[in-house]
Amino acid sequence: MRVHLFATEPQYERHVRAVWKHLPAEMRGEEFLGRAAAVRGMPAKDYVMVGGFTEIDRVQRHRLIYVEHGAGQSYKDIGPLSEAYSHKDSKHPQRVMAYICPRQIIAEAWGRPAFAAGCPALDEVTRVPWPQTAVITFHWDARQVCPEARSARPHWIDNLHEVVAWLRDYNFDVVGSGHPKDREAEMVWNALNVPFWADPDTVLARACLLIADNTSLMYEAAALDIPVLVLNAPWFRRNVDHGLRFWEHVPGRQFDHIDELLLFDVREYVEGSPYFGVARPFADQRAAATVAAYDGPPDGKSGQRAAEWLVRLIAPK
Repeated sequence: MRVHLFATEPQYERHVRAVWKHLPAEMRGEEFLGRAAAVRGMPAKDYVMVGGFTEIDRVQRHRLIYVEHGAGQSYKDIGPLSEAYSHKDSKHPQRVMAYICPRQIIAEAWGRPAFAAGCPALDEVTRVPWPQTAVITFHWDARQVCPEARSARPHWIDNLHEVVAWLRDYNFDVVGSGHPKDREAEMVWNALNVPFWADPDTVLARACLLIADNTSLMYEAAALDIPVLVLNAPWFRRNVDHGLRFWEHVPGRQFDHIDELLLFDVREYVEGSPYFGVARPFADQRAAATVAAYDGPPDGKSGQRAAEWLVRLIAPK
């Protein structure tokens, strides 16, 4: 009996591999990667580890281990997609027999064997900050889910050149990034003469400031005590309560419009000043967001603990 790694997208592989690599060598099976990935020729008794709900239907013959690929943001009461984007009352088939989750409340909600691991992907990040480096990223435009899952970039697109100039006026080197499903991100940043970093681990290793709309990367940054600025859009409804990003635990200072942002002293935000009363402004908010997302700060052993739990669960007795 072996456990195979299956990932159709890089954001899934990043989290799944951080657990799978810690399994005993004799338990690690094959790797099936890329959008055309398909599990073929493997014994039916084997397990397959996946990182996204869309991959469940791609693997029909095997028992599945589901590794959460984000910070556990769910969206409530959104119609036919609710079962995919919410943990509670999931309609996942019974062949999904174990879950590795970012926090305990999600582990309990699945109603199946589940382990609260925190964020195994953060085990792989070594901070080597580049001084003065600010990274801007946007979510992909998942408008079929709900307004809060959409990208805020359409609201900010006409002012991105002003955002870049504002950061450069504060002597930041500006870098763009984007969700792997956002096929236009690199083109947008190239048009603004802004370097593009696709790899989230590079962003987390080097950034001294992250500016984002709605992404698990902002919670990973907060867990590493990287200052975060949060961009809203008019279609993000203030009267909904999805939890976490909307609106209980936003991990940094929020902005609705460009005028607010341009008046903000980002240097004081990043470096701290007596005005804020703390060495790192919003440090308490980042810490609270980290607890809300992951039950606590990372210790570099999340993937190892999850793998050890999984071995105890599925290894032949």
